[in-house]
Amino acid sequence: MQIVLPLFTLNQQITGVTLLTRIEVDTQSSEPNVIASELSKLEEVYFGALATSNHDVPVDVLTTGIDRLKKFLTDKLGATRGVRGSDTSIVMEVYKWRRSYEHRNSFRA
Repeated sequence: MQIVLPLFTLNQQITGVTLLTRIEVDTQSSEPNVIASELSKLEEVYFGALATSNHDVPVDVLTTGIDRLKKFLTDKLGATRGVRGSDTSIVMEVYKWRRSYEHRNSFRA
């Protein structure tokens, strides 16, 4: 099985994207999967998941600048029912972006 990840480039002239941001979302819901599903529908979110960590829902967001990120955080993430809080990390430089991954049977338990 081959898993193909979305292409991402920091070339603003091609994509218009200047910020790649990882947001770790905390929920106050007994169903964080519902919140993960809702957040994944937002245009700026290109990766959304349910995780076992200090935070319930990691999402990766692409925006065209800090003002758009601020608008996303306040108007969209902040308005999502069940979101208790979040930690936000802006990616400053990408050293590796692997676009595909070949799944081998040896990884199975």
